[in-house]
Amino acid sequence: MRKDRPGFRANTNRGGSVAYYWVPQRAIKGAPSKYKSIRLPDDLDDENIARLCREYTTELKLELAEPDQPYAFDGTIRSLIETYTTDPTSPFQSIKHSTRIRDYQPTLRIIEETVGERRIDALRRSDFVHWHDQWGRGKRHRRAQGCIKLLRAILSYGATERLHGCSEAREILSIMKFKAPPSRMVKLERHHAYDIVENALEMGFPSIALTQALQWDTAIRRIDLIGQWNPCEPGSSGIVSGGTRWTGLTAQNVHKGILTIYTSKSGETQLTEHDLNECPLVQRVIQEYPLPKVGPLIVSEDTGKPWRENYYATQWRKIANEADVPEKIWSMDSRSGALSEAAKVVHKEIVQDLAGHTTPKMTDKYLRNSPLEANRLAARARRKLHDE
Repeated sequence: MRKDRPGFRANTNRGGSVAYYWVPQRAIKGAPSKYKSIRLPDDLDDENIARLCREYTTELKLELAEPDQPYAFDGTIRSLIETYTTDPTSPFQSIKHSTRIRDYQPTLRIIEETVGERRIDALRRSDFVHWHDQWGRGKRHRRAQGCIKLLRAILSYGATERLHGCSEAREILSIMKFKAPPSRMVKLERHHAYDIVENALEMGFPSIALTQALQWDTAIRRIDLIGQWNPCEPGSSGIVSGGTRWTGLTAQNVHKGILTIYTSKSGETQLTEHDLNECPLVQRVIQEYPLPKVGPLIVSEDTGKPWRENYYATQWRKIANEADVPEKIWSMDSRSGALSEAAKVVHKEIVQDLAGHTTPKMTDKYLRNSPLEANRLAARARRKLHDE
């Protein structure tokens, strides 16, 4: 049995089709029979099958753990990660589900696979330097930064739980500095957005065309447009699939052409409104594919349900490739591109409001106009003063 998908079982039916299951008793030896197998969605790829199996197994471990039973920390980084992710009082439990899947779990997996067997009480400065270099090979500077950042977090957790060796290791890391990766200056340009929309329509994915159009015209985050799938209890109402429940934009969020959306970042919820009648790329899409009257605003053509983020990103990349959008430009760069373009024509305060940022510093991270562009704008504005 593969270690990355505990409890997995594939059953071949009489007709030759294959059904995938997560079996509690295969995931955890001695799990009570009251815990029944869960059928996994048929449309999952291998990566998401493994992810769901790990999530179900983690949840079962929490249920089976006795309240006063200490966690089985054996002094290794692997066991620290296990404790950090399963302890119900851990800061890990307060992290958004989408952030866990997208950022935390892949990074923790890298740490565990590369240095998981190392004893924490034996770590020294040279180990962290070597690991940072190892994780950053092949110009993967951001991966190295992410691993170090998360390593600090789990060691801080271990130190506050008085787990052996964690306090000393965290102290070493606290006085170390690592070279920050260069700021990301790539952005999606207007012609990229328009080409992606046209290609999405031609390839039969109006949902992606609409999402891309909304990202460009409104600078709204993709996750806020397509919604999120979060773990839920059995029998939950709403749009449910594979032990997860979807929340996101519905047809009710649009009234007389005004899109009303609540966004949440860093624990703060903000209300923002956008007039879709002033959004040319959105209008291009809805002229051909009108917005739905009921239900989710954006639905996958393949499943008939809202997109899961990783599936959307995969299909978007295929469409972007057909549109000759460079591989270095990602879907997430739509927001930077939209805000950077807006900064050319309106004051930064307005751009900050458009982005929903609470500080100008955060907005600055998204503005990726080159100094040459800024200088040209200044020169043209000054020339107009003399022309007048």
